[in-house]
Amino acid sequence: MNRLMKLNTFWLRIIALIAMTFDHIGVLLPSFTSFGMESNLVIAFRIIGRIAFPLFVFLEIEAIRHTSNPYKYLFRILLLTITTVVAHVLLYHFFDTYAMYIRNPILDIFLIALGFYLIHRKDKFSYFSLLPIGYLVLNSVLNILEQFNDYTITWLPFYVRTGYGLFGVAVALACYFSATIARMYSVKKYPDISLSEILNSLDFQYYRNVINVILQVFILITISLLPYINIKLLGIFQTWQSYFALSLIPLLLYNGKLGYKAKWFKYASYFYFPLHIVIIYLIFYIFAI
Repeated sequence: MNRLMKLNTFWLRIIALIAMTFDHIGVLLPSFTSFGMESNLVIAFRIIGRIAFPLFVFLEIEAIRHTSNPYKYLFRILLLTITTVVAHVLLYHFFDTYAMYIRNPILDIFLIALGFYLIHRKDKFSYFSLLPIGYLVLNSVLNILEQFNDYTITWLPFYVRTGYGLFGVAVALACYFSATIARMYSVKKYPDISLSEILNSLDFQYYRNVINVILQVFILITISLLPYINIKLLGIFQTWQSYFALSLIPLLLYNGKLGYKAKWFKYASYFYFPLHIVIIYLIFYIFAI
């Protein structure tokens, strides 16, 4: 299996960006074409898009674990989050009121990065991780209440609603603690090898990948069973949402390396999110006219 572990963070990010692009094309297709939300093409694009979010969460957890300047890193994500919130409001007021039904996954990414940075500190400030993580859970609770009671809760506006909520927290927990469990297992298995050597070995990364995949399969099973508990939960955890399992393939092939790390690519990755949505929207808007 170690020989197949060829994907570094660069390639994980490329895969995530491509999948995200497909997802957002699928989101906007019904607004500008005759393809409905339940059409095969839209569903296919949304299924491909399920690969993106778990990969982005994993990359954020990796960054939090390894970055030398977490404050600068978090500030960059915060700026991106503010940009997307402002863009979301403008899109709703000037272009398409359908935007109120679209949630902002970048807000999830920022809150996850902040929450797990605080957890990773392992000091008194770690307790404050309950705030961003609690906000993510709150969003899921509100979504469930709206689904069951068939009304919209207006005191938390759509533009500050997260896209994944509790699901994002669960994925992040799997990504973060898989490394902790793998480290404990590796230290026990190789008592004569230094910790730094263990953490830089391909064996450690393999154990971490397998543990991460096992934990996320458990999340997948839980999501798949929820509609059987109550059919209204299907409106929150759509059947195609379980296709996030496709992201487990690249995660299993991750080798723990950075790969290509030019500064231009790092910043281009941040700008790509708002920029590609604007481009997709303008293309649809022009051709719809």
